[in-house]
Amino acid sequence: MKRSLGAAAAVLALFAALPAAAYSILAQSVGFQDSTTLSQVESGNVVGDEFGNQIDGHALTGGDTGALGGHMKVRIDDYFAAQNNLSITFLLEKQWKSSIAEYIENFQLDPGATELVVRVQVSAEDTSDLVPAPVEGFDNGFARSHVVAQLRYYNLNAHTAGLGQIDAAGRADRNVPLDWEEVWGGDSSPPGYGSASGGAGSATAELHIPASEVDGDDSLLVSGQLYGEVRGGHWNGAFAASEMQGGMSFEILGGNGAPQNPIFLSAPEPGAALVGATAIAALIGTARHRSR
Repeated sequence: MKRSLGAAAAVLALFAALPAAAYSILAQSVGFQDSTTLSQVESGNVVGDEFGNQIDGHALTGGDTGALGGHMKVRIDDYFAAQNNLSITFLLEKQWKSSIAEYIENFQLDPGATELVVRVQVSAEDTSDLVPAPVEGFDNGFARSHVVAQLRYYNLNAHTAGLGQIDAAGRADRNVPLDWEEVWGGDSSPPGYGSASGGAGSATAELHIPASEVDGDDSLLVSGQLYGEVRGGHWNGAFAASEMQGGMSFEILGGNGAPQNPIFLSAPEPGAALVGATAIAALIGTARHRSR
């Protein structure tokens, strides 16, 4: 569904107080770190052996800026040594992830507003790589990259049947050396209340909530992820890397007084932080299930 954002901007405004929020940020590579209080989390390490086989993983998430990025690289210089090394799993799939989830509540619209319009965008520069085997029939391994943007609006006092929960999710996947493919394009539920798209290293989700459905009891989950999987080839000289650097932005599209920048790490109210943590866990679980 396409509507005029200019018209929405003319009728939507929030009161001076920002909505309360709770958040979660995560960085996973060779290691793991997540937080609901830090402005940044980071995870990374390089492991290898004396034969030149190496795993290099790193991920960084900036909750205050919306930064997302990371990589996982595998090099197999000596396949015989790699397959016989039981302490370092050179030949198994390796994953990395950088994600942000924000739970926002207490939306209030000015009298005369017709709708609440929210949008999340995730974009990245993809520098993933895969070296083809020198002989046909050798196992090349793989390098895959994924971008996800997702919104979920919890309408606790719905006036319209079927609007208790409104979702939009955009996603794009790449399996190197192939091009990016849109996965969840236009995925919104129920139809007509949002839009979504995915492209070359990018994903967008947008919701249009009628003003008659918006009140202080409602809440919104905003989620963005960059992640990838890698497995090295089964031959000497194999190399594979999933690598992206980018970020997530969230907007409440409206008129005077509406925040135009991400509000990650805004101070949560005691109750909101607890409820938000549960809701965020549910959203991340759903995203993981759909990515399989």
